[in-house]
Amino acid sequence: MDVRCTPSESRIEGKARVGLREVGEAFDTLHFWLHGELRVAAVRANGVALEVSQKRVYYAEDYSLVGNRVEVRLPERRVPDSIDVEWNGFMNPSRARSASDYMRIEEAGVFLRAWGYSAWFPLLLDQGEDEHEVDFHRVSIEVPNELTAVFAGDYVQAEDVGDSTRHVWRAAALSLSDAQLTARPFVVSTAGDVRVYALGNPTSLESGRKILGLTQSLLRYFRDHYSPAAVLGQVHVVEMPKYGDISSGNVVGIQEDSWRSIDDSTWAIRTLAHELVHPFVRPAISRLDPLHALVVEGFPSYYHYPALAALGAVDYAARISATRKSYLQKRETGKHPRGWPLPVEKAISEITADEIGIYKDMFILSDRTLLFLDELRRQMGQDGFENFNRELFAMKTLDDSSYRDLVLRYLPGFEEELKTWLDSAALPRALARR
Repeated sequence: MDVRCTPSESRIEGKARVGLREVGEAFDTLHFWLHGELRVAAVRANGVALEVSQKRVYYAEDYSLVGNRVEVRLPERRVPDSIDVEWNGFMNPSRARSASDYMRIEEAGVFLRAWGYSAWFPLLLDQGEDEHEVDFHRVSIEVPNELTAVFAGDYVQAEDVGDSTRHVWRAAALSLSDAQLTARPFVVSTAGDVRVYALGNPTSLESGRKILGLTQSLLRYFRDHYSPAAVLGQVHVVEMPKYGDISSGNVVGIQEDSWRSIDDSTWAIRTLAHELVHPFVRPAISRLDPLHALVVEGFPSYYHYPALAALGAVDYAARISATRKSYLQKRETGKHPRGWPLPVEKAISEITADEIGIYKDMFILSDRTLLFLDELRRQMGQDGFENFNRELFAMKTLDDSSYRDLVLRYLPGFEEELKTWLDSAALPRALARR
C-alpha cells in the first residue's frame, strides 16, 4: 500500500494491492468500505479495469457514521488472486459518533486509526463482523518533510522525495483495527527495539526519555509474567493528541497532556502501562463468546497493576481499595463520581462486544473485573496467580469454557463464587466482607 497525505488540504490518496482468499464458490460481486469522504478512482484485476459502483450509507465502524460502500463486479464470476484499488479524498474532523473520536487529517498532522474507527484504506469487513489479521508486506506513507509517519509493525526506512519523505513500514499478521496512522513533527529516540516519538518541545523530549526507560522495564515484566511471544520486533510509543490513548498492535499512543506530566501523574504512568499490556494479555476470543468483554477490556484494565507494583510505581493495595470503594458507590447511586449516569448493571458475561464502549472506563469493565481478578490473586496466592497467568496467556485462543476450567483447576471448589462474579450482578461474598 502506498498513500500520500497532504495535511494542509486534509487530503489522502492511496493505492493498494489487496490479496483475496479462496472462497470456494463463484459470485458476481465483492464489496469493501472506505470513509465516507473518500472515493475510489479505479479498481483493477490483472491489469483490467473492473466495473465499480459507490454509495454513501450508514457505517458504524467509521467515526463519521458514514461509509462509502464500494461494489466491484467480477468478470466471469471468478475471484481474482488480488485487486488493485486507487482512492482519494478528504478526512475532516467529525463528532457524529463521539467527541473522543480524534480521527482527522489537518495541518498539524495525520491522526487515523482503522477498522472500527476510520476507514482510510479499503476494508473488506462489514459492521459487526469478527476482524481478522492481514499481512501488510509494504506500506509507504508520504508526508511533508517536517512530519514523521507512524504506522504499525516494523519501521523499515525513510526515502527522500524532495519536499516530502516516504516512510516505509511492514507489518505481519496485523489486526485490521490496529492499522493506525499518525504523522506529527516528531523527534525519535530509540533503545533496542523500543522507539519513542516525542514532539520537539523541551517538556515532551524530557518525558520521552523517561518513557523510554519505563517502557523497557514494563516490557521485561510483561514478557516474563504473561505472554513472552506477544510483541515481536519493534515497540513504538507515540505522543498523541487529545483522546489519543490507544493500543494498536505494537504501537502505544499517550495523549500529550498525560505524556508531558509523566513525572508528576500516576495517571500518565498507568496509561502507558495499560496500553502496553494489551497484546500480552489478549488471547484471541470470538465476539460472540460470553467472556469477550472480560478478555478484550477487562484483562488490560487490570494486568498492568501487578507490574507497576513490582516496579514501585503504584501502591497496589491502595489502587484496589479505591476501586472497591468506587464500585460500591456506583452500585448504590447509579452514577459515576463525576455525576454521569451509568449503564445498567449486568453480569460480566452478559456484556456484548457492541456494549464494550458503553462500559469501558465507566462501570463493570473498569471496576468489577479488576476486583474479580484481584480476588483470584488473593485466593491463589502470589505464586499460584503468576503460574495461572503464564498458563492462561500461553493460550493462543480462549473461550468461556477453557477459562473457567483453568480457574477451577487452580481453585477447586470456587464454582459458585465464579458464577457470582461472572454470571450475575450480585455482590460477591468477598466484597461484602472486606
